[in-house]
Amino acid sequence: MSWNPKASFAGVMEDVVVPNVMAIVEDNFALALDYYYPADLLPTFREITLGQVRRKEYPSCAVGPGDNLAVESEDSARLTQPLIVQIRIGVVADTADAVTELIMKYVKVMHGVLITATKADYFGDSNERTFGFSLNVEHIYGSILSNNSILLREAALTLTLNFESR
Repeated sequence: MSWNPKASFAGVMEDVVVPNVMAIVEDNFALALDYYYPADLLPTFREITLGQVRRKEYPSCAVGPGDNLAVESEDSARLTQPLIVQIRIGVVADTADAVTELIMKYVKVMHGVLITATKADYFGDSNERTFGFSLNVEHIYGSILSNNSILLREAALTLTLNFESR
């Protein structure tokens, strides 16, 4: 006996979207830094990792899956899914003012990179499924952490990709 999924469910897409978000950041973040802050000569991420920062070299970026709630319509004709991707970025500086100004710049650039990416960037050119798509980006700043010689400030961004399978 074989098993077949419901026609409206082709599967959650974290395994496609999360690596694509990492690629979007790798391909565009440095260019966007130069676009928004050309005179500042800000460094791009020293590491972009899956899940969490490993080497603790800053600036850093970690991308990982968040939540994915799949809601089927009453007639089973559509499946609505808000796929959530978590992004953490961290920067270091010598003063509280400097690290705060720096993290705000990196958040602005990341927001710009994420909203500029296309449906194909997120889901792949070869995706044959038909679905509606919209996105939302939110962020929250963490507290300043110190090791007595350097200050670290992180921000958590939540990328919500809303799509509706037909």
